[in-house]
Amino acid sequence: MKAYWFSAPLPRQDIRLPALDLLRFFAALMVLLYHYTASGVGNTNFPNRYNLIASTELLPGWSNVTHFGFMGVNLFFLISGFIIFASASGRTTLDFAVYRWIRLFPTYWVSILFTLAMLWFFLGASLEVSAFEVAANLTMVQSYLGVTHLDPVYWTLLVELHFYILIGLALLTRQLGAYRFWLSLWLISAIGYRLVGQPFFLKYLIAPDYSAYFIAGMTLCALRTERRDPWAWLVLLGSFALACSYLPEQIAFYNFGTSTGLDWLAGSLLLALGFAALTAISLGYWNPANRPWILLLGSLTYPLYLVHHQLGRYLIDAWYRQMPGLVILLLCTALSLLFALLVHLLGDRWIAGACRQFYKHRIRPKLTHRPKPKGPAHGSLPS
Repeated sequence: MKAYWFSAPLPRQDIRLPALDLLRFFAALMVLLYHYTASGVGNTNFPNRYNLIASTELLPGWSNVTHFGFMGVNLFFLISGFIIFASASGRTTLDFAVYRWIRLFPTYWVSILFTLAMLWFFLGASLEVSAFEVAANLTMVQSYLGVTHLDPVYWTLLVELHFYILIGLALLTRQLGAYRFWLSLWLISAIGYRLVGQPFFLKYLIAPDYSAYFIAGMTLCALRTERRDPWAWLVLLGSFALACSYLPEQIAFYNFGTSTGLDWLAGSLLLALGFAALTAISLGYWNPANRPWILLLGSLTYPLYLVHHQLGRYLIDAWYRQMPGLVILLLCTALSLLFALLVHLLGDRWIAGACRQFYKHRIRPKLTHRPKPKGPAHGSLPS
């Protein structure tokens, strides 16, 4: 029993699954369509400076469906739980921290430069962003510094950072194999917080309203090696119920305060499809052949998420009524993909790639090298 709860076998690390790349790209497109066809006036985090039309005006009627696109973020967190848990298995705390930093920050920094250039192009002298605001945004924890995100989509990165810290602590304390225990404790705490607001400190560790997705993602990752584990299916069921309980508030928050019972049913169905898709991937029922174009789509997901919003919203504002709405949507999507490719090449391929090679071949060997103990020369006797 002790081994079951505290020394469970960790999932396999071969996490480059083509289906995951497709699912991540689909989540990014959901968010893109929400921002381009269903979000409100402004929505750039600077309402007192910039005045953009409501994107619901671009293609009237589309928002009846695309207003659920914000749930692409929920799907991102679900996938993140799966990937990060697998990638942490078998790694040291240092390796995990360094590779996560390399994965996030270079591409993020390049996207910030892109966002600033794009804002300057559209706004010119009216762009009111101080050097301190830019410097704070480079840290990814700007909200703790009292600084507004340069792009509102950045809020999700802080949630991810909290999750990485929790996984890093599990590695540091050698408790990753006790995932059944601490995932159960996390889920019970998240349910308690939802019902009675306790434990109050949970919100300081990680967002309670998104905890269910990380828990479910890690549980689904564990299912790859423990398919018949009843614990996993119970945790999945509890996580799904918890996630559904937050949907009415989330739908209202992202859709002008409106949330109906039908919205909740539709959102729950979408959520069920997301859980089912990742379950199919975990159990090997959805495993398409690896293709270069699938790998490319997966690689574009992160930069596309980072660059699409401000670019598309300002282009929609500039082109509105000058050409058909569908043409504007297609052009904005194509340009977002193009710039995402450029950010990917510069941030992930070149800068992050160089960082990975430098750490792997220069830093890590020095940190892991164990010098041979000094002793008497071969054939001699100790003095």
